[in-house]
Amino acid sequence: MKKHVLIVEDDPDIANLVKLQLLDLGCEVDMAHDGLAGLALFKVNQYALVILDIMLPGMDGLDICKAIRAKEFYVPVLMLTAKSTELDRVLGLELGADDYLSKPFSVLELVARVKALFRRVEAMQAVAGKEHDDTRVQLSVGDIEINMRSRIVKVRGKSISLTAREFDLLTFFARHPGEVFTRTQLLDKVWGYRHDGYEHTVNSHINRLRAKVEKNPAKPDYIVEDGPEVSTRWVGSGWTIFNNKGKPVRQFEPFFTATHHFEFDVRVGVSPILFYDPVQRVVATLNPNHTWQKIVFDPWRQEAWDVNDTVLEENPADDPHVGDFFKRLPINDYLPTWYGQRIAGNLGNQELSAAIKSAMHGETPTVAHRDSLGRTFLTAALTINALMSPLMSKLKILSG
Repeated sequence: MKKHVLIVEDDPDIANLVKLQLLDLGCEVDMAHDGLAGLALFKVNQYALVILDIMLPGMDGLDICKAIRAKEFYVPVLMLTAKSTELDRVLGLELGADDYLSKPFSVLELVARVKALFRRVEAMQAVAGKEHDDTRVQLSVGDIEINMRSRIVKVRGKSISLTAREFDLLTFFARHPGEVFTRTQLLDKVWGYRHDGYEHTVNSHINRLRAKVEKNPAKPDYIVEDGPEVSTRWVGSGWTIFNNKGKPVRQFEPFFTATHHFEFDVRVGVSPILFYDPVQRVVATLNPNHTWQKIVFDPWRQEAWDVNDTVLEENPADDPHVGDFFKRLPINDYLPTWYGQRIAGNLGNQELSAAIKSAMHGETPTVAHRDSLGRTFLTAALTINALMSPLMSKLKILSG
């Protein structure tokens, strides 16, 4: 049996494109180019899916979605929107839309979402067929009575009006009494796929349900939150220090805090120190463990010295290229060097071994050669310091 689909879209080109894809899926398609005509078609036909634009003449898509959800029977709604703000998407979902697609959209994605909605409805119908036996047509929880076939809910004998999503949520709770679910789980079980990140939508629906079914929504009897209390924590982005050119010189680690207010000069953890030349290129980096690296710029070549290449320099302040930067710092920020702390063996054999292995790669920078246009045409890299190899063998024997 062909699935009957209604397209309500004021742009004829988009409407015809969507219609063409649905016809390829074997669907029967009706189209309307304004909101009032679309709602009129919905009232006189039975549809398997409504594809609905938000911005429509006569009556906008959100009002149509609300009218669709006021009906007792369930029809999935896919909203097309040129609006990309989160508020528009959330509002559409809260009014009962099953999914949304922002314009411009991929035709393949449109087809995939339509197929997914068809599968979801079929799965819901299969579950309903299993559960709607003589004992499950009517669900009762306390003063709440739910008729699954007519989708009528009575609270203390009085019928109440629920949207389709509110009905689905209430039914889910009624079928799982005493169980605890996270908001993410409820989104997955009740809303379906593709709604991650909208936990506040669950809050809105729960608040409305409480207002309709609870005697005192402030002290609910049916829909309660029963989880461990967690103190509120905020995450600071980390204190950053900039130079007078707006370049970051230090970047400290993110941190937990008890307030959302700005906190001045909160330095948590450690931070490397970056040094810039006059044209704002990073020429050296001093790490918290007293290792350091540098880049030597030249019109015809560029030398990159990593933390192993600089390991044998006894004092970074004596370096011919970046030593002046270190002289501006407190001496304790870079001395004793990482290598100097370990080579005497004071930190144990493992640290001594690490120092020895690092020294084998000392003074072996990577050199990139450039042509007259500044393009790199040759890169040379040494891996082991030939002068240090015999000494390293002796040190290995001594340390062993």
